[in-house]
Amino acid sequence: MHGIIYLNPPEEFLASIFAEINLKTSAERVIFPDLFE
Repeated sequence: MHGIIYLNPPEEFLASIFAEINLKTSAERVIFPDLFE
């Protein structure tokens, strides 16, 4: 799924993971706003 990421340093790998989590969390906040109040 993320073949290119493994060529990057660990810091960039972790940053990409956190970026994906943040995108998913932001999407959930839009879909389920009541859960995050």
